[in-house]
Amino acid sequence: MVDIKILRNTSDKIWQSCYQHPFVQEIGKGTLSREKFEFFLIQDYKFLLEYIKILSLEISKTNHKDVLYDLIEIQKKTFEGIKVHEQYLNAFEISEDRVNKAKIGLYNDAYISSLRNVTESKGVIEFLAAILPCPWSYHDFACKLIEINKKSLHQNPYKTWIQNYANKKTYLYIQEKLEEYSNKQKCEEIETLQKIFIRSLEYEYLFWDMCYRQTYNF
Repeated sequence: MVDIKILRNTSDKIWQSCYQHPFVQEIGKGTLSREKFEFFLIQDYKFLLEYIKILSLEISKTNHKDVLYDLIEIQKKTFEGIKVHEQYLNAFEISEDRVNKAKIGLYNDAYISSLRNVTESKGVIEFLAAILPCPWSYHDFACKLIEINKKSLHQNPYKTWIQNYANKKTYLYIQEKLEEYSNKQKCEEIETLQKIFIRSLEYEYLFWDMCYRQTYNF
């Protein structure tokens, strides 16, 4: 069985770097510029649309009924997240045309390619290890930001966004399935899973940084 604590502990350095990134800290304080947040919303929306396709690819690979149902459940939760994301786009008056015309950032594209590569070359356990850092870190960071900034949260323009991720527990479902599958199926060595997990976290950092700098490349 995969020990989730090992994945988390071995990734602590990059995990903390992600949390301490100015984008995350400023969104918690409510001081992040609207322009940077809008850039993020557009790039994140583009990411989610590609992520749905990657989930579909992983779904198409499985011959196990229970795994199929579980992956479809993750996809369902992602669709629900996309609907919420569209509400944020509307709230910030970001049109569909603006989203479509925006380029996809280099690190966004690289992150998507990394997930697709794991999907095409590895099994479902490795796939879950690759997608776990995103929902898990978002939940963890949101909870910390609420606690640290609780006195000023009521006037934070990003309050709803932060609270949404603090309440979102998709990561627990993925953790549960990762542990369940690894107890039943053959998977890569834990060191390989750690590398996959950390690689996704590294892309999370680069994603934050890309949006903070509002740049599509280096």
